Amino acid sequence: MIRKLTVVGGGGHIGLPLSVVFANSGIDVICYDKNIKIINECKAGKMHFIEKNGIKELKQAIANKKISFTTKLNKKMHNSDFIITIGTPVDEFMNPNMQVIFKCIDEIIPYISKNSLVILRSTVFPGTTSLIQEHLDKLKKNIHVVFCLERVVQGLAIDEIKTLPQVIAATNPSGKKRATEL
Repeated sequence: MIRKLTVVGGGGHIGLPLSVVFANSGIDVICYDKNIKIINECKAGKMHFIEKNGIKELKQAIANKKISFTTKLNKKMHNSDFIITIGTPVDEFMNPNMQVIFKCIDEIIPYISKNSLVILRSTVFPGTTSLIQEHLDKLKKNIHVVFCLERVVQGLAIDEIKTLPQVIAATNPSGKKRATEL
């Protein structure tokens, strides 16, 4: 059972529609994004990009008090499950810079509880899920890492999140089961 979700990159083209859909389905969602301007717009019920029914759905989530926005990691995130929607930057030779993803994971570790679910929902390099699982295992964290690729068209994300089948890859059966339930 999902207690609450923290969406990292929650103000972006992938994170915000996903957050809104989960919030409007009854799950408490914390949208975490370091961009202060975008978070302030979201708090005011505005989207900084075009999304079919986006403003209406965002305002509904806000009115139902199922969504909150923050630019800082905070104690309300403790024991939540996390969905990472940040991308993997590449260098001039198109090699992925995994440091961004690992820095993100290391920043949220204090807020993750035993048996938390971490979902990567972003464009990441093949093998990233396993690398993150290995990293967390070395830190003696019993955390399930799952990859659910983002496969939505910008501008139609809310509709497509609700209707497209989701592809789930997991590092263990328990994580896969939890992600499937979500």
